[in-house]
Amino acid sequence: MSDPQSNPSPAITPPPVPKNNSFDKIKWLLLAFIPAVFGIVCVSIKNMDSSWLPVFVVLDLICSIPAGVAVLRGIEPRGLRIFLTIFLMVAFFVLNASIVIFIGCAEYGI
Repeated sequence: MSDPQSNPSPAITPPPVPKNNSFDKIKWLLLAFIPAVFGIVCVSIKNMDSSWLPVFVVLDLICSIPAGVAVLRGIEPRGLRIFLTIFLMVAFFVLNASIVIFIGCAEYGI
């Protein structure tokens, strides 16, 4: 008979703990709404002309696209993820523009 002490069994390792992506998703959501903050600041400055509008549109696209992609990272069916990503990018863009338009209307009394 063999001695149980001479041939120890391998150590049992626990399964890896899944990474909590909630904080990462919150960071990406905050990035998605940076254009709204920029637009609100630009609308608040009374003597500023409308030359900031193209900058707002470009900034909105730059922030909405990666945020839409990153928030839906981890969804398995690729077709569903692509559809939802496009929907979310458009939703972020429209939501930011709507926020700035509504704040601008309220600021100027329109």
